[in-house]
Amino acid sequence: MAIYEEIELKPIAKIDEYVALRMPTKKEKYFRVVRIEPIPLYRDDFKNYVTGFTQLSPGDVTTVSKEDAKKILAVETDQLLQYRLFPVDNYEFRYEQYGTRFRIKNKEMWLSKYSAEKYPHLHEWYVYEENVPEIKIRNPTQDTLKTLKFDLVGLLYELEEVETKPPKVTFIPLYAEI
Repeated sequence: MAIYEEIELKPIAKIDEYVALRMPTKKEKYFRVVRIEPIPLYRDDFKNYVTGFTQLSPGDVTTVSKEDAKKILAVETDQLLQYRLFPVDNYEFRYEQYGTRFRIKNKEMWLSKYSAEKYPHLHEWYVYEENVPEIKIRNPTQDTLKTLKFDLVGLLYELEEVETKPPKVTFIPLYAEI
């Protein structure tokens, strides 16, 4: 059993607690958590989201565009997705999601199924409404890859915006590059 199946995905906030989402407009928006719904582990294949994909040769990189990533990760108005994405096949991936503030930058960091077992927290991300990342996928092996399977597990939060900053808040950075 892989480590991410043994470790429970813990909610970043509970019902009736407050979160602050850091927006690209250099502001935070404040929300009360109204409901939390678990998203059970499911498996999909990135090849279904890369136009014209047939294979990924050794050393090649392909991209799941933001528009195609929305088919996997987008949520509705006033919803937040906390998720972990784990490669099943021997590829590596990285997110590219740009904002004008709160950007983590490490262009050499690629996540793999091996990093998932050692560092599952690196595979945990957040999406608010339709602010999904572009996903870069590369083949670090000497073999041609015909599938790019992944597992995804998560929590979906329904949020209610509040006008003023609550006294106790959990900050969630939405715009990052890794």
